[in-house]
Amino acid sequence: MDSLVNEDAEESTPKFYGGWIKFFRIFNFLYWVAGVVITISVIGIALFFDVEPEQSLIDLTAITIEMLPGTIMSFVIWKSILVCDPGTPNKIRFLLDVEFTLNVLTFMALFFAFKEGYVSDKPNPIFFSLIYYFIWISYLKRSKRVLSLYGSNTFKKQNINQDEKA
Repeated sequence: MDSLVNEDAEESTPKFYGGWIKFFRIFNFLYWVAGVVITISVIGIALFFDVEPEQSLIDLTAITIEMLPGTIMSFVIWKSILVCDPGTPNKIRFLLDVEFTLNVLTFMALFFAFKEGYVSDKPNPIFFSLIYYFIWISYLKRSKRVLSLYGSNTFKKQNINQDEKA
């Protein structure tokens, strides 16, 4: 009788995330908070501290533009991680793809603006975004914790469909 009660309790207990998934969620939350704080600070500096030279205002705008893709996407990823659905790893993969693409496009635009002399500071290197992207894509693809929490890994469903067709 006790074993029957324990089995029912285990089945009704919701799955909790932990380990690297929890780290990934905390990291995205911290990035989102930092992005919001920096964006508000830059806007506050521009509005309240009477930035006179036009170049300083353009540089502050460039900093804000550089932070926006990561800030927005980290919030969306942060919210998506808790959805326990087999499609969640693929959704997070898609969001990471979008974030990386936006980071590359922003980098190219700001680098062009730097080369043309519109912005006085070089944009941050894209190398760290590339490392971040590949680490988390690989993790979502191979992690046993992702498989146990969501019921699938990234692109697992597509591989099963391909096996059924053969």
